[in-house]
Amino acid sequence: MSRSASGVDEGFFGDLQEEIARELRLMEAEEAESEALSLRIEELYKRLHASDNLRTIPGVGEHTAPVFLAVVGDPARFGSQAEFANWTGVVPGARQSSDVEAKGLRMTKAGPPIIRWALYQAGQIGRRYDPQLASVYYREVVHHGKNHKQAMGAVMSHLAARVLTVLREGRPY
Repeated sequence: MSRSASGVDEGFFGDLQEEIARELRLMEAEEAESEALSLRIEELYKRLHASDNLRTIPGVGEHTAPVFLAVVGDPARFGSQAEFANWTGVVPGARQSSDVEAKGLRMTKAGPPIIRWALYQAGQIGRRYDPQLASVYYREVVHHGKNHKQAMGAVMSHLAARVLTVLREGRPY
């Protein structure tokens, strides 16, 4: 073990430098792989959805549009808007017994979790730029006393309806 004049173990710092250099090389490789994957996803998205109508919906962007396209697939498989909303799982659950009906329960969370992630991400952005989504969020929070997550559920439900409509009709929002 070699020590400098200040009493610091120089071998320790050499090992630390090697460890940091190794971690940096791994990070660079992961970033390169991530970039290549993003380019491939964008290429496939453009081939499958050349019109790029999904991105005309406020809040839907480069990461969420391919998710919607991939997960929804053929929009004709959903008979109605309500069926699609139930499939996404962003509708509140309900519980009913003989004389009592409980509404406004937690989201059902049916369907693939990735669509809820994409709807949440798009909703967070969309409510900042789209007056209609901002109004939905505001109404839920201020007039109905909902918390942020509950209000975002309403925003996500509205966005899901827009996504299905744009995919069904094949035209911009």
